[in-house]
Amino acid sequence: AKLFWIPFVIHAHEIYNSDDVKGPTSQFLLRMEKTIFRSAAFSIFPEKKRAQIYRERYEFTGPVFIAANSPRFTPIPKARDLRKAYQLNPNSIIMGYLGGIGPTNLLEIAIQALSFNPSVVFLAWGWGEREYLDQLNALAHCLGVSERFIHLGQLMDGKLETLAGCDFSYCVYQTSLLRAKHEATASNKFFEAMAAGIPSLISSNPDFYQFNKKYPVGVCASSLTTEGVSAAMKTLVENETLRKNLGKKARQVFETKFHYENQFFKPTQAYQDLYHGYPEIWSFNEVYLPPEELARAA
Repeated sequence: AKLFWIPFVIHAHEIYNSDDVKGPTSQFLLRMEKTIFRSAAFSIFPEKKRAQIYRERYEFTGPVFIAANSPRFTPIPKARDLRKAYQLNPNSIIMGYLGGIGPTNLLEIAIQALSFNPSVVFLAWGWGEREYLDQLNALAHCLGVSERFIHLGQLMDGKLETLAGCDFSYCVYQTSLLRAKHEATASNKFFEAMAAGIPSLISSNPDFYQFNKKYPVGVCASSLTTEGVSAAMKTLVENETLRKNLGKKARQVFETKFHYENQFFKPTQAYQDLYHGYPEIWSFNEVYLPPEELARAA
């Protein structure tokens, strides 16, 4: 379990099939995965099914930790006044999206659903290919909703404060890629919405459905279609009490379970044990409180 005589750990943030990746470098790295996983001291996956798929594929026997891709524990963020900042209708309902912008996230469907939810303004922050962003803007113009789909570039700071200023978050994934089929506990934007204390409009994929059944933090679209997303959007728009209750539950779930310090507590201990006796560069420089102490500190 060593690389150049140094023990190493894998944090497998994403998983892929061979047809998911393009280019010779990516294909080469994918072919190396079996050797790397079999040699690692242990591995960390953000989602259980992803770990099962890779363990069966590569037949590695090292320990596996499941740690959701959740942000660090922070106090409840103070919401930005986005209606004032962007001169929106005071009665508008703000749906926020914060993350990479590409076809996997089905923003086209969200824009189409705006036609059926006239009070919704869709604010999107994140980097995307210029050609794809132009396609989204052209679609919004064609549907007559260009004033309600606003791409605001990349957000460099104040992420949670900005999300907290939204009424709900858009977190939908199409499932053509392997990683997108098992996304729920690997999704940054899903857990960032929880940290911000707002509900999410989420996929109907089995992983999201089961998570939301156990921890009701949003509304699942019945299908990954304009009709399915539009209906879920309408449910959130028309029921302010539901939005507030789901937002409170989301924040509670974040505080009690799905924050970084809690999710990575055991992997961090294992990491520190692994590198005990090595130079400081090979160990964490931070102090991680046990979950119960974090709860008391909050």
